[in-house]
Amino acid sequence: MVAITVILAAVIAAFVLDIGPGDADPNVSFELDDGGDTDVEVTLKSLDGTADGIAIVEGTDNDDSVVDDPLTVSGQSDTYNIGSEYVLVAYSADEEPDDVGEMDNIAILDDLEEYHD
Repeated sequence: MVAITVILAAVIAAFVLDIGPGDADPNVSFELDDGGDTDVEVTLKSLDGTADGIAIVEGTDNDDSVVDDPLTVSGQSDTYNIGSEYVLVAYSADEEPDDVGEMDNIAILDDLEEYHD
């Protein structure tokens, strides 16, 4: 009886205190190609169920802006002119984000420094 009470209390505490596994990091398959100078071509190969798209941002602070439009459809690609502090992230969000603060969850995929000459 005591064991059941302890287990039940632990389960209730986990729900109340929001303890337990969080959201999974967004996961995607992508490809990067050096476009020369400061250009990089990004191709979104596929999304899994945890990601809504990939985007290039200038850093990962909440107020850092998304560069151009994110890629949200498998097979979609675009060429971006990048700076030295740019990163490629996979994200989940309720709608297409304009900055990192509008993303619910992010995973940094590449820091893109090697593509900036």
